Amino acid sequence: MDPIVEVVALLLGFLGWVMVGIAIPNRYWKTSTVDGNVITTSTLYENLWMSCASDSTGVHNCREFPSLLALSGYLQASRALMITAVVCGTFGLVSTLIGMQCCKAAEDNPVLKGKLAGTGGVFFILQGLCTMISVSWYAFNITQEFFNPLYPGTKYEIGEGLYIGWCSGTLAICAGACLLFSCKTQTDDKPMTDFYVLIARHFYLCYAIYVVCVGEYFLPIILCNDSLFEGVLGATHVEIEQHLEMGRKLLAAGQLAEALSHYHSAVEGDSKNYLTYYKRAAVFLAMGKSKSALPDLTRAIQLKPDFLAARIQRGNILLKQGNPQEARDDFQAVLQRSPDTEEAHNQLHKVMELEELQEAAHKAHHRGDYTTTIQVLERVIELSPWDPESRELRAECYIRIGEPRKAILDLAPAARLRTDNRATFLKLSRLLYDLGEHQQSLSEIRECLKLDQDDKECFAHYKQVKKLSKQLDSAEELISEQRYQEAIEKYESVMRTEPNVPFYTNKAKERICFCLVKNKKAEEAVDTCSEAHQRDPRNIHILRDRAEAYILLQDYEKAVEDYQEAREFDQDNQEIREGLERAQKLLKMSRKRDYYKILGVSRTANKQEIIKAYRKLAQQWHPDNFQSEEEKKKAEKKFIDIASAKEVLTDPEMRQKFDSGEDPLDPENQQGGGGGGGGGWPFGFNPFESGGNFQFKFHYN
Repeated sequence: MDPIVEVVALLLGFLGWVMVGIAIPNRYWKTSTVDGNVITTSTLYENLWMSCASDSTGVHNCREFPSLLALSGYLQASRALMITAVVCGTFGLVSTLIGMQCCKAAEDNPVLKGKLAGTGGVFFILQGLCTMISVSWYAFNITQEFFNPLYPGTKYEIGEGLYIGWCSGTLAICAGACLLFSCKTQTDDKPMTDFYVLIARHFYLCYAIYVVCVGEYFLPIILCNDSLFEGVLGATHVEIEQHLEMGRKLLAAGQLAEALSHYHSAVEGDSKNYLTYYKRAAVFLAMGKSKSALPDLTRAIQLKPDFLAARIQRGNILLKQGNPQEARDDFQAVLQRSPDTEEAHNQLHKVMELEELQEAAHKAHHRGDYTTTIQVLERVIELSPWDPESRELRAECYIRIGEPRKAILDLAPAARLRTDNRATFLKLSRLLYDLGEHQQSLSEIRECLKLDQDDKECFAHYKQVKKLSKQLDSAEELISEQRYQEAIEKYESVMRTEPNVPFYTNKAKERICFCLVKNKKAEEAVDTCSEAHQRDPRNIHILRDRAEAYILLQDYEKAVEDYQEAREFDQDNQEIREGLERAQKLLKMSRKRDYYKILGVSRTANKQEIIKAYRKLAQQWHPDNFQSEEEKKKAEKKFIDIASAKEVLTDPEMRQKFDSGEDPLDPENQQGGGGGGGGGWPFGFNPFESGGNFQFKFHYN
């Protein structure tokens, strides 16, 4: 044999052996991706040993398969074949390495070396065949389940582990072919006839193995759907009965997911048992998954056409799905075999009623009588609650008569009753958006993108809702942080982003009004609140904020009016009630003494501004500045008021009481006596009362 061929064969065989070693533990023999790129993506994948799930957030969970005997037949066979491939590849490498001319072992016996090299080729071909059969059989089951419309489980696609296996098998077969078809040895430059015979035997042996493994087993699997292996490698009758019994017990205990898992195993173990399909359908119905139950009931009827319970159950589902024609067929089939079945008679009457009502609803809708359509559809939906068309039609009628919130109550379930209902999800999201429910709108439009992430209408609406929702959330966060000016700017951005939906422009005006009040910009607040009030006259928050702005402007009468109007709309609101009481107190006080007016300062003035105003007025109205007795008395009263105003407004506690509508120097508000008539002076002492011949000299520094 040519040394170059030996090296090439050894290299190919080694690569094939390494790749089969990589393929066996590879996790991605079959994969299934859930969701899109807009939301969190989940990936399910399996190999020969375990089932795993991971998502884009980094969460990763794996579950090892149960005991060997509980596995499906093809999975057991794939494991055995892959392990056999590793063993054959190991023997092939050892035999080839010893049989190489460059190896010192048995270098004096070229015939033995040739035989060893040929044996290595046989092992390599066996490795390749085992690998090919294993991965091809596994891939066949994946494609069979994927294209089977009745298969209720997760549908997977071929993973990278299978491609590695195919490459491994190809390399191993190529290595074996190089060794078998290039083997020759010479003794005294004469060909060895016996060795060619050995090569021929090796070749026919490999061909026979191929025929046995592929022709007898693998091709019948493809043609007969695993029928030859069901008895050998499938689950035993005892195991199937155990699964059915466990499923029954778990179903009775209300553990539906666990029960369903056992019924899945029972169906895989015996796909010809109509009762197993019927029982699994019962679990699906208990879980509220009527769509998944329907294929199982259909399969049970196919296996046993006279199974009346399955026909009645399927007819009930079809009736609730709004499909009276097919439901009629099932109930009539039951009555043909058993005319006295009362349930079939009752359901058949409902089918006829549903057909009449559906026709009446469509006629009323066609002539534009939406109220009548809604009334008829009430009974239609009662008979067929799983019918998305009836709910969508009623939702359209609600929109026509101006009741979008009722339309949402119909569209929400209708969107989930279809497999691909992007248009309904989009309509639902837009309705929620127009009503100001931007977070719910965002959630529904994401459901649309789950179905098709490239849907142009859904994606365009998603971007709009996402942008607006982000601005609104950011503005509220700024308000919670008392960054009111930044919040005003953010709400102005909201109005630019969505100028056409009244809810968001009104909401922005309302919150800007609130922020202006918090920033003590009373005049701007009154203008903005008044504009918002015109847009939304019954909004108590706008009335409350405008009342607070009027209080800042010391226009207490208008503040009381706004609070009273707000209370008419919500009499139980404690904040409005307390605000009204405070405004009424301030109005009452304003008719007595208003310390802010006395000093000529605003209600937002700080302590320095108050002291400055006090010094100026005290110097102006000091009694010593006046000569006549009448002017002096007037100045005394004015001076006392100025001093009282300074005393109250420079003391935080007293100022807070005054701002709350209570005069801390009013004797009526003081308890326990001790208050005299010298407002503002301690112990009721008034230095300007008659009889007090005192002289004062003030220094205004």
